[in-house]
Amino acid sequence: MAQRTTKKVAPKKTAPAAQPASAKPGTDAPAAKKEKPKRIMHPALNCDEDGKPTTPVDAVPEDFDSKVHMPLRRKDFSAEHLYFEMKAAECDRKAAEYRAAAEESKKMGSSKDRARIKRLKKMQAQMAALEAQLEAEGIDVSDIIGDDTDE
Repeated sequence: MAQRTTKKVAPKKTAPAAQPASAKPGTDAPAAKKEKPKRIMHPALNCDEDGKPTTPVDAVPEDFDSKVHMPLRRKDFSAEHLYFEMKAAECDRKAAEYRAAAEESKKMGSSKDRARIKRLKKMQAQMAALEAQLEAEGIDVSDIIGDDTDE
């Protein structure tokens, strides 16, 4: 029969009880959370005092902003098919964004390559901004830098 050995185990380290986990280091109070602004019903819906729309809409209002206004619901439209058309258009827009992201990801390759390409794009944007600034000051950048096509 094998003998049992006992190991010495170090005591567990615990955080001080006085400081909550959400507090910044060195303070006892938790960090203040930013409050999100309350979204409002769109004015085109003409809501009553209970917040229920009294005037259904026939299309998404031109000035509708999802960050400011509450989402449009099925009952906010004059006909149900208008709501579904709005949702389908939203899904089509998102699908196009995902397809573009997939194509870009396919072109860029591995994550290491993506980081280098991202850095290159940032440098190119900075160079374009600097060239525009110099040209606004009247300096012809193409004469100074020169074209590689001359060789």
